[in-house]
Amino acid sequence: MALKLKIINPDPLWEKYNISTPAFKPGTKKYILDFDFIIQNIPEIKNRILGINIVDADYQAYLAKECKNLNLNKIAVRIHAYYSNLHKVHTRLETFTLYS
Repeated sequence: MALKLKIINPDPLWEKYNISTPAFKPGTKKYILDFDFIIQNIPEIKNRILGINIVDADYQAYLAKECKNLNLNKIAVRIHAYYSNLHKVHTRLETFTLYS
């Protein structure tokens, strides 16, 4: 059984993406990165907000940021994913020519 928590004073910006988080107090806002900055500079979070699963999001973000010459085993170690799951993602992306 899932427990749904009611957040007091939810942040409307994150609620648009179905992420429930409390709004921060006015004094702490200056220490937190802006939402648009996070979306533009952290592709893993952007991909997850777009609805891409975790392994897929991490793999695509790794390919966008890092060297593309590594084999899948080394990439799996670096993104902390099982090789078999990463191989399925890689094969699917190659099949649909989303990655070559």
